[in-house]
Amino acid sequence: MDVFRAAELSEHRQEVAEAVCLLVAPGDSELLALAAERLGVSPATRATLADPARSARADLTPESVVLTLWTIDVRSEPSVAVAASTGRGLLVVVDEPVAGAVSTAVSRADGPVRALAAAALTIADQTEQRVAALAESAEDVDVATNGFFTGEQRRTMVAFRARLLRLQHQCAAQQRVLTRDADLSEAVPGLASAAERYAAAADSAAAAYAALGDALDDLRTTVSERLTIVSTVFLPLTLAGGFFGMNFGWMADHLDGATVFVVLGIVLPVLMTVATMRVVRRLSD
Repeated sequence: MDVFRAAELSEHRQEVAEAVCLLVAPGDSELLALAAERLGVSPATRATLADPARSARADLTPESVVLTLWTIDVRSEPSVAVAASTGRGLLVVVDEPVAGAVSTAVSRADGPVRALAAAALTIADQTEQRVAALAESAEDVDVATNGFFTGEQRRTMVAFRARLLRLQHQCAAQQRVLTRDADLSEAVPGLASAAERYAAAADSAAAAYAALGDALDDLRTTVSERLTIVSTVFLPLTLAGGFFGMNFGWMADHLDGATVFVVLGIVLPVLMTVATMRVVRRLSD
């Protein structure tokens, strides 16, 4: 199938004589209207293309099949792509980074229905790749903490987890839309492969979400352990300091000299510290 940018039709005034694929950038209402007119898209479908839903969906009408597909833009933020198949061709509203891959895939397809399946598979594949890259960057955030984390790092990890959870839900919803409707599967064979890509993307996001959660739990545990060690070290020292700070007459008369100070002020607290740390380790094991 031949693929054109809507801007090319606008500049050269080309007439569509056979089934073609037209690519339009989101937000370009003028070119979208021109492309929709050339492909004979109904007013209701034009409204869907101009203002797509913010959730995954599939709309089947006697004249067309419209898929609203989730993808990820170059900023790793969720984005929406819309593909409408009619008897005269395929109209795809998608961001430019994904448009090139869609153009290559659709050019090898034969007919609007297969072109729609190819476009959906390409968008799903791009989504899976970018979710996988985002999951790898989540691992880098985990490694960068190296057992310590500041408040800013903690907020970054929490925000990352929220983004991954949102992507997981969106990809899982997209996978359900592409597989649960028997009429859609019959109208557009080949969508199962795109659904598998979205399922894989949802799994990647879920795994990265869980890994960041485990990292946060480990960091909290590490902080608690370090506070416990500090308390263990200073507890005997506090006891020794309190003992020698008491001004009882008996202590002033009997506990005097360097030997008593070394034994009660240094050796005994050290032994108590070592014994306490051994007890804590045994209890933790």
